Amino acid sequence: MLQRHRPILYALLLALALILKMGYRHRLGMETVPAWGDAVDYDNLGLSLARGHGFSVDFQDPEFQAPYRNSGFSSLYDNYYRLEARGLTMFRPPLFPWLVSGHYAAFGRHYTPVRITQFLLTAVSLALVFFLLWRHSPATAIFYALVALFEPTLARHAVNLLTEPLAAAMLCAWFACELLPHRYAAAAAGFFAGLLLLARPIFAIGLALALLVKAAAQKSLRGAILTGVVATMTCLPFMIRNCRLSHRFTPFGTHGTIMLAYAYSDASYQNGHVDFTTTPLVYKDANPSGPNALLVSELTIADAEGKTFRQWLGKNFWKVPYLVLSRILENFTPSNFGEAMVLLFSMLGLGAVRTSPIARLAALFLLYNTAGVALMWAHGNRFNFPVLPLQYVLVAYGLQAAFAFAKGLKTRKPSVSSTRA
Repeated sequence: MLQRHRPILYALLLALALILKMGYRHRLGMETVPAWGDAVDYDNLGLSLARGHGFSVDFQDPEFQAPYRNSGFSSLYDNYYRLEARGLTMFRPPLFPWLVSGHYAAFGRHYTPVRITQFLLTAVSLALVFFLLWRHSPATAIFYALVALFEPTLARHAVNLLTEPLAAAMLCAWFACELLPHRYAAAAAGFFAGLLLLARPIFAIGLALALLVKAAAQKSLRGAILTGVVATMTCLPFMIRNCRLSHRFTPFGTHGTIMLAYAYSDASYQNGHVDFTTTPLVYKDANPSGPNALLVSELTIADAEGKTFRQWLGKNFWKVPYLVLSRILENFTPSNFGEAMVLLFSMLGLGAVRTSPIARLAALFLLYNTAGVALMWAHGNRFNFPVLPLQYVLVAYGLQAAFAFAKGLKTRKPSVSSTRA
């Protein structure tokens, strides 16, 4: 019995070690206010949802401003204090704000419970992939555990109130459903794929490519169609909500349309990346007294930026290959030694895709994700964080290959030939 459940026990021990590691690393900053940027929007959305105001924002709310004004970084958030827009919005994906709102409703406006949940999500993601690897190759799983424990990128970012830990958990759950042989695996994969899209819509391209390759490999559309239908049904309520509010086809809101105008522009072409300091602050120009003013503002900006994107693309289509290459390089350029080692050993691990279905699926989704980033936009290597648990699979195989090679060199005996004069 113990032998049978040993992989589960090891996975739980790995998850516990990761939680303790992240908790210790961030023990002094658990109640720190979210960093300036996307996290502040998610905080505001979560508070509005917890108070029963729907998927809306209100930056003038004194309760929202209080922790920022009482922090030692109050001046950093002056731009947010001046935002008068309030009301329903469709600019952000909903899954992470829903998670935040549940914690605020249960525990009050405290950041520690949210961050603890993010630690849990990160740890469970890595432990789940470890469990899958153990079933295929225990030796490779040991290397995977070492990478998960000592490579600091995921642990460093798990404290940020952003979508990455939640997206990584949904991605790893989808990954497991694709690999485990179960009669309901295709439906479960669709459910987690739908949740992934509600967390990070940019994964839509990668998931679509995964379904196409799956259908071609199985020479059957049944599984791919079931996964796609369940994924669509999972997202459908929020997609309908957005389309009804906008009176047009905007299933995932306005964010993608607005950002494409900055991803495909002369500035991006000259700089080699999107300058996010020049992108519009969607909430700044709305008239707070008008009906649905924020929605009107978002849609107006989306219409203008969508037109700008189409015009630029029509006149500068020859610049697209350079932009695509720039985003791929930006997404994979390491910012420290640890990330450089992850990139190096994951490239070495690509040799395992011929023999390991786990390595093959991990490599394919890394390719799909890269295609999505290349066609949309990059933000440093941030969009690679949710796929790191899958990239670590390739790193583990690469480390195993390097270890075997080094061991072979050590044990190899030199041949001695004697000659007679």
